[in-house]
Amino acid sequence: MIGTNNGDPAPDVALGIKTILTDIHERCPRTKVLLLGIFPRSEKPDAGRAKNDEVNKLIAKFPVMVELGRVAYLDIGAKFLAADGTLPKDIMPDFLHPNEKGYQIWADAIIDKVKQMLQEESGKPLPSFSPPSAVFKVQKIEETIAAGKFDAGVKSLEKLAADKDAKTADAAKASLAAVEAWKTSVDGEIVRLREAGDVCMAADLATGMAGNFTGDAAKVYQEQASELKKDAAYPVGKEYQKLAARPAEQRKDPRFVKLVEAFLKKNPEGFYARQAQALISGK
Repeated sequence: MIGTNNGDPAPDVALGIKTILTDIHERCPRTKVLLLGIFPRSEKPDAGRAKNDEVNKLIAKFPVMVELGRVAYLDIGAKFLAADGTLPKDIMPDFLHPNEKGYQIWADAIIDKVKQMLQEESGKPLPSFSPPSAVFKVQKIEETIAAGKFDAGVKSLEKLAADKDAKTADAAKASLAAVEAWKTSVDGEIVRLREAGDVCMAADLATGMAGNFTGDAAKVYQEQASELKKDAAYPVGKEYQKLAARPAEQRKDPRFVKLVEAFLKKNPEGFYARQAQALISGK
């Protein structure tokens, strides 16, 4: 129910949600987050629901800002609503909190995405399109891109952008603009990670981006990744990643604590030292 109780303007609510996502990934960089659009509230559409819809439009763009696809966004709000847009009392008795029937709708709506996120990572950051295009041809290409066939999908969109049907062409152009915005955001994320000291994650992200492109674009990311890997902090980051990959239940084990303490003795300062300390301090 994140965000629905905030009385602040929509941009401030969205910023709060983004801050929480950033904090999660600073503490636990490998964490995957399924970010849901704020659920509908009130029996009928009102100002509160309209503001939440505005927040959802803003937070739908957040996954492009997070490295290696560790945040996915879904808006399942429509599944709770009747055909006339009202919120049934037998799903949310107080028009805010789901009951057992509402929770089942919630579970059914996210289970496939959760299973997908639990699968092994491709290592490639990929854009998501939310909401998907209303034009079926374009929507199918968006799905292809989101599934990993990035270069081929973008080329297909470029062809459709010149389609004789104006609606199809405009939809393709809108999707291409979304891809470009995503690329710009990922580029910014690489810079942010590097400035924060997480050169390892920045290099991984640049490497993943190189896998999406061909030609000069791929070369730019390959060179960027190569430069980051030469940083003295890179092998430290790789060592930290191995520690962070251990299951949470191991972190209170004295043997794990000793491993982290040995890491901190070798690397007492810097980004990865702070991250490693958090593994055993819980902070």
